[in-house]
Amino acid sequence: MSTMDGTVVERKVPLPGRWLRGFAEVQVLTAAFEPRAEIPAAGAAAFLRRLPGGTDRSVLWAVPAGRTLRLTSRPVPGAVCLAGAGRLAALRGLLRHADTLRVYGPSVRAGSPPCRAPGCWTPGRCGCR
Repeated sequence: MSTMDGTVVERKVPLPGRWLRGFAEVQVLTAAFEPRAEIPAAGAAAFLRRLPGGTDRSVLWAVPAGRTLRLTSRPVPGAVCLAGAGRLAALRGLLRHADTLRVYGPSVRAGSPPCRAPGCWTPGRCGCR
């Protein structure tokens, strides 16, 4: 690829087998996910600010509550497992380019154990304004 700054050549490199297995596992685990919430970017930003710090590895559950999400320590129907909430801090910078935050997760019942696949959090309708 050439740009005005110079030329870059991408070289193929072999991927470790564990990476390939990981990619396949993600596809299998998320196939059963269902939409759980879609909240406006402003509400999502406020929710992300309320999350515990980056080193907190506690398991929480995010429950849709109107136009936002609330945290609970116990699973309830419609909740999404949130293990290590600090990992969502990476979304803060992306939300300024998004209109919504969409949350997907597997079905849970009251008393469900923490999920192997905690959920999928994606900014919606990203683009320039």
